[in-house]
Amino acid sequence: MTLSRRSFFTTSAAALGSVAMTSLASPALALSVPVVGVQCLHTKRSCSIAYDGTLSSKEAAAFRSVTRDWRANEIFGMDLNLVAILSGIAKGAGSDQEFGLISGYRSPATNAKLNGTAKRSLHMKGLAMDIRRSDLSTRDLYSLARAQRAGGVGYYPQAHNRFVHVDTGNVRYW
Repeated sequence: MTLSRRSFFTTSAAALGSVAMTSLASPALALSVPVVGVQCLHTKRSCSIAYDGTLSSKEAAAFRSVTRDWRANEIFGMDLNLVAILSGIAKGAGSDQEFGLISGYRSPATNAKLNGTAKRSLHMKGLAMDIRRSDLSTRDLYSLARAQRAGGVGYYPQAHNRFVHVDTGNVRYW
């Protein structure tokens, strides 16, 4: 059976209209809100935030609890713009896989005890996180973090502690 040009276009337009109506009618597809999950790899504390550009006070408190200085058990006012960076990475990855947190806030005393940390680390100001994801290579995570153009991004692919540093300071890469 052969279709005339007019029949082909009419059939195609009807099919496309049907797909568009299905997408509009499906609230799950139309109103999907990205979920940002973070688990501290040292304490196993975790939080899950349905991030639509804002955070409730409960979500902010949960995020700050998870990103605490686990060595000193000290909670700090982490910059909530970090959640936006994580959300952008999750969107870029096409997955809401949980982020593994290696380091969030570090008190000045904790930072001083660690080898190889910057003396004026943004971790001490609550502006930085060291993260990984089980569904992404360190290189892919680094690329997705850089694509956010939202702050500093560091690449640490060493086998024993591979991670990506993200912060809300000036845009820079290393």
